[in-house]
Amino acid sequence: MSKEIPLNEAGVENAGWQRGSCFKGMGWHYFFNTDGTGKKLPMTAGKWKKGDLFPVVAMYDNDGAFNALFFASITSQYTDCGMMGCNSQNQWEPSVLNEFMMCKNFCGECGFDRDSADEDSSWATMHIYFNDHENLKCPASTTCFIPHWAGGLGCCDKDVLNSDDQSTEATVPASQVASNGKLFAVATGGLGLLVGAVVTFWVVRSKGGHAREVHVSEMSTTA
Repeated sequence: MSKEIPLNEAGVENAGWQRGSCFKGMGWHYFFNTDGTGKKLPMTAGKWKKGDLFPVVAMYDNDGAFNALFFASITSQYTDCGMMGCNSQNQWEPSVLNEFMMCKNFCGECGFDRDSADEDSSWATMHIYFNDHENLKCPASTTCFIPHWAGGLGCCDKDVLNSDDQSTEATVPASQVASNGKLFAVATGGLGLLVGAVVTFWVVRSKGGHAREVHVSEMSTTA
């Protein structure tokens, strides 16, 4: 499958992409579900199948202009892994996301399944920026997983958030925090969550210039 990514937010919505959260420097994330049923966000009608997510996520600034994208692999791209971790990132970003962290790119209810079973394996990401990432901030009216004063990551309009998905979360169950496919310790309390999330998410690879047209091919693989 290949898709053309529209250069404005109105175009991407008309093409059937679904809006997720906003991240400082990146903008509003748009996702495309390839199953052909028109599933929408938030996932109130049920979990999305992991392999149905188009592996490129488009991002738009507050004026609706195309700003960035990231590649989303449904399996970790790390190799040469052993008891002490993995030796090669294969030029992908240095953190992998489990379902809990990947869901901060979406708003409201979020989850993935594979063959009707709960899915919590790792995602790998690679971000590409087409404008200066320092200039983009999410609207102050949004509620964020990482609050505006600390960066403004995972920001959503309040009317699409669930009551249990606010930035006031204080702890994360140990089973929901993973790096490199292995559990890692996160201090309890808001500060520990904040530090862990920032380390996981905020990998900036700024690229100059402006995008005109982007064509991508689906690269999903199964574990």
